[in-house]
Amino acid sequence: MRYQKAVVMFDKRIQLVSILLLFWAIVWIGNGFDKFFNGEMRHDTNINIAKYAILNAETLELESYVMGFRNFGAFGSNRDQKMASYFSQHGFSYETSQFFLYLISVYEIILGFVFLWLFIRSIWDINHAYNRRSLYGSRTIHRLAFKASTLVWLVFVAADIYHGDRFEHFEHSTFFILQLMTYYLFIQSTRIEQEEHHQIVRAYSGEKNRRKSEDDSEEYKGEDRRGRNLV
Repeated sequence: MRYQKAVVMFDKRIQLVSILLLFWAIVWIGNGFDKFFNGEMRHDTNINIAKYAILNAETLELESYVMGFRNFGAFGSNRDQKMASYFSQHGFSYETSQFFLYLISVYEIILGFVFLWLFIRSIWDINHAYNRRSLYGSRTIHRLAFKASTLVWLVFVAADIYHGDRFEHFEHSTFFILQLMTYYLFIQSTRIEQEEHHQIVRAYSGEKNRRKSEDDSEEYKGEDRRGRNLV
């Protein structure tokens, strides 16, 4: 059927590696612009998300709520102040911390758009063929982008250990491992695409044989009164 061919064509065009490229494009672009759009820590007065409720010990009646603070804005965490606190531990000024903060953010944004370009290019390159005529065709840009990402996570993890930030250390270590897993899937992408192709071929062969067997079973062979087979 036509809709089946359209679905198969869509499946062939959207490869697993393409989805991973889009994922890292979103991660790096969002993480880069996060430094430019800081949230503001404000007192939240919404009782539906109150931290605690204070009750009267004798009557058990509600006396008041204990409200918390949370970030408001396009992005949550205020990276300016967090980076400044890291650098202040070593005697560096606020301006120095902001210089390195926005230097990292520009690096992340550029890296994110590289992944976005690779994703768009992979969507249009339906054959996903390797060649030696370009850096894209030889997958050199792909490998450099993944290695550059891994290097950034390594720097982040080292900085977290140095500053003793366990929460950031856990988060960056998780992304570091995820980056390595993504790179492994990228290296195995040719084998994965071949297996997907074999599954499609086997599915089409099985459907073709099934229809053929149904057509053969529906063919009626009877016998007339003179004992001759009706074909």
